[in-house]
Formats: sequence, C-alpha cells, structure tokens
Amino acid sequence: MLVRTPTQMSGYYGADESPIDAEGWPHTGDLGRLDERVLIAVPSVIEAAVIGVPHADLGEEVMAVVVSDAALTPEALQAGLRAEVASFAVPSRWKIQRERLPINNTGKIDKAEVKAQVLQEIKYTN
Repeated sequence: MLVRTPTQMSGYYGADESPIDAEGWPHTGDLGRLDERVLIAVPSVIEAAVIGVPHADLGEEVMAVVVSDAALTPEALQAGLRAEVASFAVPSRWKIQRERLPINNTGKIDKAEVKAQVLQEIKYTN
C-alpha cells in the first residue's frame, strides 16, 4: 500500500533507508485486497477477479474484471460494493464481460492470465 497524508512520516525510526519514494509516497509494505466473495455476491455477477493495472500518477490502481450475463454497469457494481465495504476498497476501474475468466490447472481463476489479457487490451486502446 502507498499512502499519503498531511501529517506524513519522514521514515521509520532506526531504519537506514527511507520508505518514501521520489514522488513522496511512503511504501508501507502492506498489501491491500478486496475480498472477491463480496463482489460475486452482487446480483448478476457470475465470477470476478481483482487485479492491479498501471496508473500514470499512482503507479497502480485496482481493477475488477466481472463476468455477467446481465446488463451491469460500473455504477451499479460500485453501489453494490459500497453497501458492503469502505469506499476506498471499491475498485476504480472495471471491465464487464460475458466470457468466462481463464482458469488454471487447479480450477481457480488464473489472475496472471486475466491481468495479461487486460494489459494487452489496454495497450491497444491507449
């Protein structure tokens, strides 16, 4: 997680290196995540994956890839999530599709492949 506040630390006591990058963002070393069970509990969501995608200012932002056979909108998904999680935990980017997500040999969603597909799409649309 990267965080920045008006009363930001300058580093960790006794640490040789500062966790603050050149742009002023402290790297906490913590990982943040959205429990995808909350996302797939939204009506009409069949399956979903949450991944990090590049962001020009932040370095990375959270994107949800959602499979649905209904006409869902990002706004409807955001509203469904905001009722269950804090607003900062709601993804800022969305991809809604009808095609099932790729799975790995153990039958779980292959997030690496999902991310690779999304990054390929972003590459061709930017």
